[in-house]
Amino acid sequence: MHGATVTPGLLLDDRYELSRLLGRGGMGQVWEGKDLRLKRPVAVKILSPAGVLEPRDLALFRREAEIGAMLSHPGITTVFDLGSPSRDGGTPWYLVMERLVGHSLDREVRLHRDGLPWERVVDLGRQVADALAAAHTQGVVHRDIKPANLFLQQSGVVKICDFGISRLANATSLLTGVVQAAGTLPYMAPEQFATLAVDHRSDLYALGCVLHELLVGAPWVDPRADWPGAMYRHHQVAPPSSAAARPDIPEALDRLVLDLLAKDPADRPSDASTVTARLRDIARQPGQGHGADHRRGPGLDARTRRLTEAATAFRALHARRATETVTVLRTSQAMHPPTGPSQVSTPRRTSVEQLVAGRFRLLQKLGSGGYGEVWSAYDERLRVEVALKQVRVDPSAGNTERDAVLGQAEDEARHAARLRDHPNIVTVFDVVGDGGTPWLVMRLVEGRTLDQEIRERGPLGPVMAAHVAAGVLAALDAAHESGVLHRDVKPANIMLAEDGTVLLTDFGIAKGSTTTTQAVLAGTLPYMSPERLNGRDTPAGDLFALGASLYEATEGVSPFARATPTATMAAVALEEPPPPAKAGRLRGLITALLDKDPERRPSAASALVLLANAEGPHRTPRQERTPGRSVDVAARQATPVRTDDIAPQQRTPVLTGDVTASAAPAKSRIGEALEVAVFLAKACFWIFGILGVLIGLCSNPAAFDASAPSWFPIPLPHGTRVSNAFSGLVLVGGTAAVVTALLTFFWGLLSTDPKS
Repeated sequence: MHGATVTPGLLLDDRYELSRLLGRGGMGQVWEGKDLRLKRPVAVKILSPAGVLEPRDLALFRREAEIGAMLSHPGITTVFDLGSPSRDGGTPWYLVMERLVGHSLDREVRLHRDGLPWERVVDLGRQVADALAAAHTQGVVHRDIKPANLFLQQSGVVKICDFGISRLANATSLLTGVVQAAGTLPYMAPEQFATLAVDHRSDLYALGCVLHELLVGAPWVDPRADWPGAMYRHHQVAPPSSAAARPDIPEALDRLVLDLLAKDPADRPSDASTVTARLRDIARQPGQGHGADHRRGPGLDARTRRLTEAATAFRALHARRATETVTVLRTSQAMHPPTGPSQVSTPRRTSVEQLVAGRFRLLQKLGSGGYGEVWSAYDERLRVEVALKQVRVDPSAGNTERDAVLGQAEDEARHAARLRDHPNIVTVFDVVGDGGTPWLVMRLVEGRTLDQEIRERGPLGPVMAAHVAAGVLAALDAAHESGVLHRDVKPANIMLAEDGTVLLTDFGIAKGSTTTTQAVLAGTLPYMSPERLNGRDTPAGDLFALGASLYEATEGVSPFARATPTATMAAVALEEPPPPAKAGRLRGLITALLDKDPERRPSAASALVLLANAEGPHRTPRQERTPGRSVDVAARQATPVRTDDIAPQQRTPVLTGDVTASAAPAKSRIGEALEVAVFLAKACFWIFGILGVLIGLCSNPAAFDASAPSWFPIPLPHGTRVSNAFSGLVLVGGTAAVVTALLTFFWGLLSTDPKS
């Protein structure tokens, strides 16, 4: 930039407008800005002019961009773009990231000189460990975990920032000119001082330093210490016990911090996921510490607390399901390293390596639909793989129609960009144009759609279906809270990632959530709610679509799909589908979601609470079998969930057994067994009774002139002996009916959980 001053109002590449300076450092400045194309706030890191920088600074800057773009996790700052200098020098090197609102944990420590409540430290530590696990899985070691690089948002979510000196675990050398020991002295692991052979366990040591500081209010290595002094303490001095300064700290938490601070990497926890699991176990310990109110933190309202409690009830279940799902879902034959999901199971190799927007090189065609095609592509600027969605434009379309399609693509990007932090929503990074065709740049997800899973492997069992329901409900709740309606929830738009994550994708026809009336139907007919057929959009319409999707996932058939569009619309508006027979404890929830009256459907938030309560209690170890699957299901106990914060119009009864719609009481398992037994008895009476009549006809064919009585249930041909036919009907049919009823009834009792 040749020394030119960066000022408010500077426009970078006709897209990013700078508004105010947020901070500055040795490598440059960070500005608040706005993405004029997607109308979203961003943070822009601007590199200092070339004459001020050392040679390695640009390489570090590019590395931060590439690694930040490669990692996709709610606890890691998202990188959107990397800009290079223009020929006239008016544009500097810059990095575009998501705009975070809040403050660093460094400031949080300064606000709590005696340490934070231990419950809150456990929550913050769990979030950081979870994000580190995602980075380490991709082979990235941060090497500078410290409170100043951990950003606490107003929502209570912690983000890891600044991957400038991170490295890939399999890298053979560091950047030229970078000093051998990279990091910040009070948080550096012993091995960082002496060798380049650092791995993910160095980050865990730094996390132990951070947890100790959060608990006692000061780092255990003096920040004023020089290099030799800091190295000596990390190598030779035993770290102090946090509990010695804070008697209220649980022994398990103190033990974990000391394990993280072990001098030998082999003595530390094996990985970040292990740390996450131990912190979750500590959080579940009852009756310790300052109480629940301390861990809520600033900016957490009653609704957030309620959803957090519901999520807590599902955490252990989701941790197990994430492992089970890998064995349940077919592993896609990925042609490239696992940087994210193929949107279909079997990508097709293409020889076309078209360069889109001068930046994205197409690799494979992953799938296509009515809206467009999806490709895997390589971002040559950020050097990562992404998914590109080509929005189909009619070649004969005029400028007005093309502008409308482009506007729709930009709307999808904006809606998804507002929800970029949510783990159950596919991240949309950008929308670009190439030759008049819009392309959406998205996270590449390795997995398959729910629609593919149902068609190729059959219906889901209740446990897997509940896992899918939890993920989509969490995504819908976030979308609705942000004022976004999806309007096309269906199995084809629900992704099942190979790591077990459930993701909602395709916000192409999403809109604001204010209730409106429209003339054009938006969505897919078998999943559209009755009110949407009348042009009325509400959040409840997305819940109806989820109910139809879950019905199809468990039963294997759509509840409303018919041979013609007219018949389908009539079924949605007028017909009640048969009760789901294979949904298990989800039966009541699905029924409630499919209520024709939107006012009676539960909201996404209350449905998530219902789901947590329905899945947890009264589970016994068993082997769940569905066509093509076999999943071990362990006993689970749900955490109690508060419902007093739920708005009265959204409150739905919380049950410990089957979840049922509030309009009808739960039916006992004995009653269900008796009902089935009676039905089968009637059927067997008539089926075997008719066989008895035939036996009677064949046993004595002698003619008999008497007419059959008028009350006889079956018309008989002339000459039939009434006595033989009647005997066959009563004896054979009646015997079969009684035996069937008894066997069915007692089998129903034996198959029923005694606690139900």
